[in-house]
Order: sequence, then structure tokens, then C-alpha cells
Amino acid sequence: MFFWKKNKKKTKSKEEKAPSTVFGVPLDEAARRSDPRALIPLPVRSAIDWLSHKFPENIYRAEGCSSVVQEYVSGFNNGTLIAFRDSEAPENVAATLMHYFSCLPDPLLSPDMRSLPDPAHNLPVLSSLVAMLSPSSRATIKMFFHHLHELATHAAITHMDASALASVLFPSQKSLGELLITQAHEVFGPPTRLFGEPLAVAASRSDPNGLIPSPLSVCLQWLDRRGLRDQGLYRTSGARSRVSAYQAMFDEGETVVIPDHEAPSTVASLVSRFLRELPQPLFGSSIQQAFMQSVGKDDAERCAILRAALQRLSPAHLASLAALAFHLNRVVFEEENLMTAKNLAICLYGHAAGAFEYLVLNAHRLFDAPPGAAAGAQVAAVNAAAAAVGGASAVATYPPDRYGRGLLV
Repeated sequence: MFFWKKNKKKTKSKEEKAPSTVFGVPLDEAARRSDPRALIPLPVRSAIDWLSHKFPENIYRAEGCSSVVQEYVSGFNNGTLIAFRDSEAPENVAATLMHYFSCLPDPLLSPDMRSLPDPAHNLPVLSSLVAMLSPSSRATIKMFFHHLHELATHAAITHMDASALASVLFPSQKSLGELLITQAHEVFGPPTRLFGEPLAVAASRSDPNGLIPSPLSVCLQWLDRRGLRDQGLYRTSGARSRVSAYQAMFDEGETVVIPDHEAPSTVASLVSRFLRELPQPLFGSSIQQAFMQSVGKDDAERCAILRAALQRLSPAHLASLAALAFHLNRVVFEEENLMTAKNLAICLYGHAAGAFEYLVLNAHRLFDAPPGAAAGAQVAAVNAAAAAVGGASAVATYPPDRYGRGLLV
């Protein structure tokens, strides 16, 4: 089944469907049911998040297992699933995504887009038609075609170039499909996804200085201001639905302003998720190896070995690790939260807890200075904008909403 065709099977009316059903309902409604604060329906986001950076061979061409796909459909529909199993076969994830699109009451690509004459020479018009879509449709189609573009650029691994992907996914609109895949950046704008991307990519997309990705800079500064005294910080899990909603807003390129009344555990969980989803860990093997080499040395020599290893990191890597280390150092010295450096190290990097504990306790000796200017530039601008809208006492909530208006509490 292909997603640009209207599903011919008889389905229950909207009134008869369970409130949590996300397959077979309009895309905007599916997004709202997934999470009122997110733009992209959960099955789409979960599938693309799972498939990103994996580049499996013949993806979308290989057939999935229908019983497994149906299991995921039922799970997403009844609200018991929020992600695909890590051990799942790629073809089953891709098949579930294709099934989702095939069940849409209306095609993902609008009739105007499909009927545009000579779209290759009308890219500005095509972009305008995309801009006229609803916010959910626009965000979903952008995420999907950026995903296909990424697969096509790795055709040597996937054996699926833009032409092959278009043939499988768009047999009746192959030329348009291939054009949208190859020209995804021009038609839909640059990608804005931050979670699950390499650190340098996330930093370049969200920080004017290209140093610290906004999920880190925004969350760490919020926690420094509002969360240092929260008992069990980083050990207590936050509300998963709110963490996912914030992640969606970061990934969709919105300016995220976390309200003061948010639970510190939710913001800390957002930091943990960002770190966990990095393709390469922020606290990587080179620093861990330097720590092992420093064992048995006197303290001054040990710091010198680690400093030398840190200075070999890329600017974004060094700035982000410094921001995290200085923040956690402040957490440690706030006794009310009951979190020691060892506790924090176990929560964030259990496999290298000893080395990370040393990094946190000695942040001011291992790094030159707190990266306040780099880390705080985005947050300062956001806070200033919020104050300008509502006065000095106003605090912007859950970021500007999807149409760019600030929401104030």
C-alpha cells in the first residue's frame, strides 16, 4: 500500500473510533491525539527516529512482516506503544510507516502539488504549496522527505537512491517523488532535527556559534536557575509525555522556552535523553582512555593528561562537555538535592562512572572557564523576548506556539 493513495477500505467513522486511534484519521487529528503540543504523529516520528542513521539495505523495498506491523498498529492505536523495539527488523519499522501513510484519509501530498506542471522548474511554487499546508502536514512531510534524502545520499550503503525510493514509494508520481527527495532542502527548508544527530550537526543547526546544541544550553541554564535543589535530580524520571513534547519542539525548529513551573525532573530527563541519543557519546572513549592512563599519577599530572585529551576534542564537543560538567558541578555542591558526583556519574554514564565523576568534581581545573557566553546566548535572547512581550515579570511558556505567538503565564 502506498501513502499517496486514498485508502479504499471501509473504516469506522471518526465518532466510532477510540480517542487514541492514530491510524486512519486525518493527520492533524493524529498529531493532536499523539500529543497536543507536538506537530508530527507519534508513529511517524518514532519510525523516522528509529531509522535515522541506520541506512539498512533495500529499505522500503524489503517487505515487512504483516503480523508485526499489525502489532505496532494496535499498540500505537491503543496508546500502549510510544516507540519501536531496539531489536526490531528495519523492514518492519519501514512497513509500519508506509502503512500509516496508506491509511490517511487524504494524501500527504496535496492535489495542487501533484498537479503542478513541470515542478522541476517551479521549485519556488512547490515551496509555496508546502507552506500552505497545515502545520502538522508541513512538519510531517518535511521530516519524511529529509529522511528519504538522507537515505538517498547513502545509496552506496542502502542501494536505494532517489530514483529507487521514488519508484517504490511513488509509482504513479515518480518524477515528483524523486524531485522532492533530491531537492528536499530547497523545497522544505533545511533540516531542524536535533535529537539523534551528531553533536556538531545539532550545534550548527541550533546555536549561532555552532558550539552547544540548544537542548543542552536551554535545559542546563533552566536547571541552574530553577532545579539545582530538586531532590534526586537526574535520578528521578520526568513525565515521558512532556519530555517527548519538548523534544518534538526542539526537533521542529521552534524556540523552546521552558516555563518556571515545569518539573525539574522533566527538564533533567530531556538532557539525559539528548545525551543518550547522540550517535557518539559526549563523554567518549578518548577521555575515558586518558583517565585510565592517568591512574597512579599525582593529581597535577593527572589533570594535565586529561586537559590535553580535552583540548583535542572538536570545539562543539569541548564546549558542550564543559557546559555539562560545570552544571553538574553546581548540582553536586547544592546539598538539598542529595545527589553526589558519584550518583550523577552513575545516572548519566554508568559504564564510565569513575572517570566522569572525576571530570565533574574537577571541572574548574580541567576546563578553562564556564562557557557562559556560548551556552547562554540563545537563552538570553529568548528570555529578553519573553520579557519584552509581557513585562519584566512575564515568563514565556512552552515556547512560542506553532504560529509564532508567545504564550505567557
